[in-house]
Amino acid sequence: MTIIVVTNNTGNCGKSTLAKHLIKPRMGKDVTCIALSHYRNEKPQAYLDLTLCARWEESDFADRLALYSAEGRDLLIDVGSTSMELVDNMWFKSKGLLHRLVDLFVVPCMPDPKQVADSIKTVSTLLRHGADPSQIAVLRNNCDADDHSDQLKWYQPAEEDANALGYKVLKTAVRSSSLFGTAWNMKETMGEIAGWSSIDPSSSSPAELDEVTRSIVLGMRATSVERNLNEVYAELAELFTPVAA
Repeated sequence: MTIIVVTNNTGNCGKSTLAKHLIKPRMGKDVTCIALSHYRNEKPQAYLDLTLCARWEESDFADRLALYSAEGRDLLIDVGSTSMELVDNMWFKSKGLLHRLVDLFVVPCMPDPKQVADSIKTVSTLLRHGADPSQIAVLRNNCDADDHSDQLKWYQPAEEDANALGYKVLKTAVRSSSLFGTAWNMKETMGEIAGWSSIDPSSSSPAELDEVTRSIVLGMRATSVERNLNEVYAELAELFTPVAA
């Protein structure tokens, strides 16, 4: 049984995108995906099994999580940034119980000074509420492929904080081309391009030949994206530790 929480105090850092395209497909087919939202009766996104309103479900969320844990379910919990204050309150009220149930807190972070600062604050909050540093991983998201890119320098404060406090900043970054690339003026994501199949290249129709080229390019991209995401998840998986009974 594995429980992963994707969280960050800041918005637009890729929490739901990474939960959907990176983590869920690699946790196994029986994973239950839950979103904690600020709004009641919010319609769940397609990849989710359940959406809970943090404002209204606060009293029994810990009980639900303990029940799911007792049932041996693998859980992926996507915490919306608008509900972070309420979720923080849940962590505090549980007196460390929720953190003992969770295997890993994933904190996605774009290469942006504000997001890095907010990510450090998020980690600080988790530690203050009882999380162990070994349970926390900052995931560098939407970065250039070059390991020496100037974008990676933005993460230096987080890396210094991680070295001091004992949490992890993943070495492998989710590349900007993996989940945020474009082709033919269309946004392409892993879920959208993985299913492309080849088209008969013997066709003489210019439109069909263009479709062949498109299919080949997107197929190559899908392979590259899959490799990048597999490498990131493999590094995350190294941090999973069994939760003591």
